[in-house]
Amino acid sequence: MKKTIIAALFFAAALAPVARLNAVLPEDDKVFAAMRDELSRSMKKLNMDNLGKPYFLSYTVGDGHSFSVTAGFGAVEDLNSSDYRRLEVDLRVGSPEFDNSHYASNVWEGYNTVSDWNIPLDDNYDALRFAVWSATDKAYKKALETLSKKKAFVESRNMMELYDDMTPQAPYELFRPFAAERLDEDLWRENIRKVSAVFLKYPEVKYSAVRLRFKSGGVRYLNSEGSAHRRPSCAGAVSIAASGYAPDGFRLKSSHTDDFCLALDAPDIGKLLARADKIGRDLVRMSKSEPIKAYIGPVLFEEDAAGKF
Repeated sequence: MKKTIIAALFFAAALAPVARLNAVLPEDDKVFAAMRDELSRSMKKLNMDNLGKPYFLSYTVGDGHSFSVTAGFGAVEDLNSSDYRRLEVDLRVGSPEFDNSHYASNVWEGYNTVSDWNIPLDDNYDALRFAVWSATDKAYKKALETLSKKKAFVESRNMMELYDDMTPQAPYELFRPFAAERLDEDLWRENIRKVSAVFLKYPEVKYSAVRLRFKSGGVRYLNSEGSAHRRPSCAGAVSIAASGYAPDGFRLKSSHTDDFCLALDAPDIGKLLARADKIGRDLVRMSKSEPIKAYIGPVLFEEDAAGKF
């Protein structure tokens, strides 16, 4: 019996929420410094009204430049070019077996354990630290509220069989440099305008939108289990969409999207013009189609199909 109690105490101590900040972070990275210091403070001291400390905390910071342009029928409708730095916080209270995740209090809100914040673009440690602290404070209070609602829900439904909410993973480190790429934004503004102008020669096209979105930069990640990484990140897409109407008023749609990551992989303007032209011709063809006449009469089902009804 004594050995059982000692073993149980040892097992409980092993599962105690302790921040393992063993990752060797780049010394010249002010963003990582703010993330590390606030994570350490939060894991040690965050315990509002003795409701429980976090057992897991992670920060993800996306950093880079984004560019987007939208045009319709030969005119630019929207244009945005800006730097960004956004923080996501995943904070969990309770235990790996049962925490504040995997629960939605209503169908409109959905399930989300992560807070998403804009943080300073400048590498100012004090400003970054304050922003990370503010986001952590909000995430902690939300986590406590969600865990309380989740407990009440499980108890009211008398749910006995539950799966663990989190599986611990071995710590890892990966640090790669990154730099934000930029497209020739003036050139692509004109390219997107030109592609959208293709639909001017198709009166059957009643709506069209050509969009370019491109983000390039990097991601920093740090968690309380000792994992950390810094890596490049990029995402880009050019989408072409158009719609019209069939003779009976039925709405017709056609679209195409080209995805890319690096600036050098952006789709060729010639191919985009050809794609827009094909979408326009397809809509013209569909707009002249005749509705299928409804069939009312007997239907014979055999073998496997008969069993479905």
